[in-house]
Amino acid sequence: MSPVEKKLVGDTEQNLREMIAATPSCLKIVDKEGRLLAMNPQGIQLIEAPDEDSVIGADVYSLVQEDHREHFIELNRKVCSGQNGHLIFEIIGFEGTKRWMETHAAPYALTNGEYAQIAITNDITEKVEREKEIEHQRQALVHSARLASLGEMAGGIAHEINNPLGIIMGTAGHLKLHMRRQGIQDELLEEGFDRIEETVRRISSIIKGLRNFSRDASDEDFKAVRISDIVQETLELTREKVKNNNVDLQCSMDVDAAISCQPVQISQVIMNLLINSMQAVSSLEEKWISLETERTTDGYVKLKITDSGRGIPPEHRSKIMEPFYTTKPVGQGTGLGLSISAGIIKTHNGTLDINTQSPNTQFVITLPIVDEENE
Repeated sequence: MSPVEKKLVGDTEQNLREMIAATPSCLKIVDKEGRLLAMNPQGIQLIEAPDEDSVIGADVYSLVQEDHREHFIELNRKVCSGQNGHLIFEIIGFEGTKRWMETHAAPYALTNGEYAQIAITNDITEKVEREKEIEHQRQALVHSARLASLGEMAGGIAHEINNPLGIIMGTAGHLKLHMRRQGIQDELLEEGFDRIEETVRRISSIIKGLRNFSRDASDEDFKAVRISDIVQETLELTREKVKNNNVDLQCSMDVDAAISCQPVQISQVIMNLLINSMQAVSSLEEKWISLETERTTDGYVKLKITDSGRGIPPEHRSKIMEPFYTTKPVGQGTGLGLSISAGIIKTHNGTLDINTQSPNTQFVITLPIVDEENE
């Protein structure tokens, strides 16, 4: 008998218990009904239970996060029928802490002849969060690259369009002046020239807004800008799309205040929320979106973007701001829009929230008001 074997001779059950207690992983046995039959100290600590006695016989399924519960139940059925299994899932501990877990499970024969699940489970929360952050950053870089490309294209379009726009504007002005010098009075022509000039100014404004919106503003200096100016410039870019989708757009800037911000980034957040709203109401009979402002008593301005939808379902509210979480069909959303938007507002010392008290879907951007003269 080798020296190693001699060390293990004795109380085999005691040796096994010590080995199980010493392992850094969670070891557990779960029966086919999902009841916990045994768990080592590391597992007890992971699920935030006071001791083993308090959880023996407990329903393990209830600890699994709701979105992953069906997959865990299916895994348990598979293993208890005699097959090995593997699963990555999220749990919620007894004290409410969420953790990502990876489990490798195998059948375990009980004394009554039935199979239970014996599993080695590891906490991979840090790994999952790290991978999410890396993917989040990658998608943000892709987003910035697309905006940069769009900015270059918008700059080229603006250069090509501005010259003919200048000619149109100049020609309309000369014709109006010629009419007056010749003493020609024609209301229809006057109105026509006014419409031409107004349309040219609007096109110029849209091109300017597109160039501003599409550039990368991550390194832009913070400056005091009135929130109404940002909203109006953003609306110029969406007005035609709103009109083409038969959406009634209402804007009420009852409270106009200056905020210290990177205007392009705030505009991008507003644009994202407007696009989300347009997509959400597209299939509704009643289609409207409203924007309104409100001043708080503690020096903040709230921009409320409300649409005719009936609100965010409770099961989505707690996750909708998380990276990669989306309620849109596959291929129609990455789940990054609200996450990035919330991050942008956070860097501006503000918040982006869902107003669950509103009868309709309402997102609220809250930002600190600043004194323009002191900025």
